[in-house]
Parts: sequence; C-alpha cells; structure tokens
Amino acid sequence: MNPTLPSPRRRWDRSWPLWLAVVTIAWAGSALDAGALERMAMTEIVAVEGTEVVLGAGRLAGLNVASQVTLLRESEPIIHPLTGEVLGVPQEPVGTVHIFEVSEHRSRGGIVKLYSEPMAGDLAEFEPVAASAVPEVSTVMQEMEALKATVERVQERDDDLRSYPAFARKAWDEITAMRSYLTSIDQRLVEMEEQQSEDHFRLSSVLSGEYRQDDYKEFTVRYAPDTEVRLRAAGKTLLIEVVGDSLQMEEMATP
Repeated sequence: MNPTLPSPRRRWDRSWPLWLAVVTIAWAGSALDAGALERMAMTEIVAVEGTEVVLGAGRLAGLNVASQVTLLRESEPIIHPLTGEVLGVPQEPVGTVHIFEVSEHRSRGGIVKLYSEPMAGDLAEFEPVAASAVPEVSTVMQEMEALKATVERVQERDDDLRSYPAFARKAWDEITAMRSYLTSIDQRLVEMEEQQSEDHFRLSSVLSGEYRQDDYKEFTVRYAPDTEVRLRAAGKTLLIEVVGDSLQMEEMATP
C-alpha cells in the first residue's frame, strides 16, 4: 500500500497559522513597546574607522557625549504570503557604541559590543536627550555681551533725549541774543540816518541863506572827502566835517 502524501494545499494551510502567530506576537510586542519607540530616534552610520563609527546625527538630533547607541542592520522584509503586503522589516543587532565626540550634525563613538562587522548605511538607534536647561558658559557670555551693548545703546539714546531740551534752550537763547543785537543795530542805523538827515538839513539851511542877513551874500563851498570846513556867520562859527559821503556839523563857540 502506497503512503498518501499530503497535498501542497494542505501543507500550506498548516504553515499559515504559524506565520499568523509570528506576526501576532510581533504586533503585540510592538504595541507594548510603543511608548519606548516613540522616544527613540534613528540615524545612519556615515563611516566606519576601525573600532570607531561616525553617525549622521549630532547635538541637534539629541545626541551628546556618553550617549549609548545601538547599531542595527535591516534583514529581508516579511511579506504577506497572500496579499504580498510588507508586514515589517526585521532588524538584527550589530553592536553597541559609546559616543565620545559630538558636533551639531555629526557624532563619533567607540564600539563597546560587537555582534557583526558594522558597515556604512547600517542603522543607529538612540534615545534623544533633551537640551540641558543650563546653557554653556560661552553662550551665557555672548548673551551678556549682547545685553550690555543693548543697554549702552539705550543709555546713549536716553542721554541724547535728555540733552535735547538743554540744546534747544541754548539755541533759543542764542537766537534771542542775536535778535536783540540786530534790533540794536537797526536802531543805531535809524539814529545815524536821522542824524545824517539833520546834518543835511542844517547844512542846506546854512547854504540856502536861512541864517543870512540882508548884507550877506550867497556862496558855494566845494570840499573833498575827509576835510574840515569852518564857516563864520552872524558871529557864530560852524564846523563842517566831511567823513566819506556824510557831513557832520558842529557849532563852535566863538572866541
């Protein structure tokens, strides 16, 4: 009697529950660790230099000195046998790295545990560390210098504003003094003009014969600039001084 071999269909039906159980366990485990996964971050290995690795994340991503990083390598994805949907990508551990050098966008660490040789492109999983509440001394000094400069600028502007009233008062006093000086000059010019008109009138009166007696005769006096002319009429002596274009007359006592 020939043994009856199970059909491929029946063998597939028997293996399907096993796959379903594996996926269910993996899904349950991921659900339990959801809170932890939310706190984890991923980056890649940029370079491997002996026992040191360079990661493509730094201080801005939450890495700092003494951080522990787990190196992972992705395996073949798990594909649903019926739908062909990718159910997940297993990750096998490669090793553990201790970070000892951190910049803003890069970090370097030494391998402390090694399960297989790391390669560029492998994943690196780490828990981001929140930025320290205490800033660096250099940052504090820079902020203090900026604050000091701001305070000095504000003080200078305040001093300028305080000096404006005094400057305006000084300017107003100078304008007032200048106005008074111009007014006095104008008064002096008016007085000089009146004096000149009076001198011209007196000279014209003398020359026109207002002081002339019937026995006197009229005569004309020609003079040059900066000269003196003395006239005696009716027992009085009149001194005429020619200064520039003006005449100054003075009646002198007769000796």
